[in-house]
Parts: sequence; C-alpha cells; structure tokens
Amino acid sequence: MPEKILVTGGAGFIGSFVCEELLKTGKDVIVLDDLSVGKKEYVPKNADFVEGSIMDKKLADKLVSKCDKIYHLAVVALPVSLKNPVAAHDVNATGTVNLLEAARKYGRGFVYISSSEVYGDAKEQRMKETHQLEPRTPYAASKLAGEVYALSYYRTFGLPVVVVRPFNSFGPHHREDSYSCVITRFITNISQGKPITIFGDGEQSRDYTYVKDTARGIVTCGENAGPGDIVNIGYGADITINEIARIITNSMKADVKITYSDDRPGDVRRLCADISKARKLGFEPNYSFSNGLEEYLEWSKKY
Repeated sequence: MPEKILVTGGAGFIGSFVCEELLKTGKDVIVLDDLSVGKKEYVPKNADFVEGSIMDKKLADKLVSKCDKIYHLAVVALPVSLKNPVAAHDVNATGTVNLLEAARKYGRGFVYISSSEVYGDAKEQRMKETHQLEPRTPYAASKLAGEVYALSYYRTFGLPVVVVRPFNSFGPHHREDSYSCVITRFITNISQGKPITIFGDGEQSRDYTYVKDTARGIVTCGENAGPGDIVNIGYGADITINEIARIITNSMKADVKITYSDDRPGDVRRLCADISKARKLGFEPNYSFSNGLEEYLEWSKKY
C-alpha cells in the first residue's frame, strides 16, 4: 500500500505544489483546506480534497487517523496578522497543537512548514538554522510558536517531527494580496500598464525561490531529515527589490513608472538562506531567479 499523506493548506500557493511532488513520489494525498486563501482548482486531480479547518478537532482527528504522515502548511498569512493577531495565533499556534495532538494519538509523522520570517533580520551573510530568532510580526511569532510546539512534541513524546523553514517563494498560484507577493504585484501592474510601487528604498533583499523548488525541498526534507531536524529551503542567494523591478520590466519589455512608498510594518531588511543542510539531504535548486521568472511569466499569460 502506498504511504498516505495529509497536506493541510494543500489548495494554497506552496501547498498545491507540495501535493504534486508527493504524488510524483507515489504517495496517496489527502488535502485539508478551508479555501480561505487557496483555490480548489489548484488541488491536483489525483488528490482527495476535504474542505474544512484545522480548528475542527474532530475532522482533524478523523483525517490524521487515515494517514501515515502530515505535511502542515495551513496558515493565517502575514497581512491578516497585522490586522488581527489573535486570528493568526489561533490558527498558526493553536491549530498546530490540534494536529499535533492527533498525530500523537495515532503515532503519525509530522512535517511542520515554518517560515524564514521567524529569523527576523539577517545577522549573517547566509542564515543557518542556528541563526538567532527575532520574529518581527505577529505572523512570524505565531509561526515560531507552532514550530516550538512541534519540537516539544518530539522532545516530550518522541513524535517524529521535522521543521522546514522555506524562504520567500514565487511562482504560479501566488496571491496578489500576500505580503511577499512583490513579484506577482509587479507582473500584474505592468501587464495593466500601471505604475509599480516599492516599499522603502528597494534595497531590502530576499532569497526568492521558485515555488517548484520550494515544494521539492519540503518533500525532500520531509522524507530524508531525521526526527527533530530543522532545515532551511531556499535558493541560497538574495536579490534586492530594485533589481527584481529591473529584471521584470526588462523581461516584459515594459516602460512603467516606479514609485516609492513608506516601509511596511515589520518588514525585515534582508533574508538569505544557508541551504547546506538541505543539500546534504539531497535538495538542490533547479531554477535560477531568471529561469523561474520566465516560467512564471508564461503561466501568467495564460491565467
């Protein structure tokens, strides 16, 4: 019998591609998503879809009992946390505990998808998993709370937990209202002949990773990392927002106005992943920023 995996948030941006990667490896996949962010059409056809919330303890228990492992990506995103920190805590921290309890009850593996936001600003050229943790937003704090809970279940109960910290991803299925969607917003505005807005001076930088690489990295770590491991997934190099604007406008052969606005609340200055640990587990990014952007632009033309 193939291994059965529960993917929470599997109708979302990264989650939908994680489902595709798991299916490629011969796994059976069940998706749990409340569609507050994701879209049902993003769920791969070969996956079973259940509409519902991780806050529904009975539903979570039922689905976990049917699976061998959980990939937990369901989340209240950063923009919501700035308006409603309690909602972010409820889902990102308490919702995670709901799933951990079910996993403990049935002895299931648990892959917790955290975020590079837990680090805060980079204090090193490339951020290792041992980098200090200084979350700057309620979202980042709630993701770190979920991470700490997950690891506590490993240390206390021996639950086989792996924590994956993806850095900024881009590509198909990305929502324009996401906090890290600068690439999506730039493409949309340029295609409509509208100016693009850069928050701050544009010299802030991120380790932008094409979503297919992110998903493959998550599955690679989920399969190969040991219990209690924490692993970064990224491209391993950062790029400034100003440079992104230049590359996208050149790629789209566009002549649009660039405006600058105030810094966003809680925005970190720099994020860049050290992925040496992920590489030892078998992960290597396949897409450069330019290659990923080219594929994303082709997808954007269709959708």
